[in-house]
Amino acid sequence: METSRVLPVSPTRTAMTVGAYCAALMLVISSLGWQILGWCVFVGGIYWGMKRFKNEMEGTIAWFGAWNAGFQTAFFASLILAFVSYMTTKLEPSLMVTMLDAVEQQMSTMELPSGLAEKAILQWREILTPTTFAAITIFMYSAIGCFASIIYAFIICHSKPAQIEDLRT
Repeated sequence: METSRVLPVSPTRTAMTVGAYCAALMLVISSLGWQILGWCVFVGGIYWGMKRFKNEMEGTIAWFGAWNAGFQTAFFASLILAFVSYMTTKLEPSLMVTMLDAVEQQMSTMELPSGLAEKAILQWREILTPTTFAAITIFMYSAIGCFASIIYAFIICHSKPAQIEDLRT
């Protein structure tokens, strides 16, 4: 007699796939200069990952399972985005200088106490390396994904599963 072992469904595989699609689409959209649309893709990707995991769970999902699927989707997308930002800033260090120059320009237009802007920019020039930039990217996207997942988990858990037509009628 052969017994088949049923493995529990894990959100990780779905999160990795959806996170990769989401990050790839975000990179394409961001390269075109449409930053707001990139954020919409990120948040929409989290929802898509949660919805896809719910479908794998045959329409029933607990709040924590939905949150976990969304958070993992955001985390895997953030890993890909961090890797790309690390490689970009490592291979082209002038991008980091350009970014810090833009921040310095913005800070100079603000009314800050004398010398504060210069000190802050000097500190950021010392701290901000490709590695710290990648770490900030992971933290930022994961934190935003965590909050979006909290909200979406309530929506996903309370939405009705797809109705199956009753064939007996």
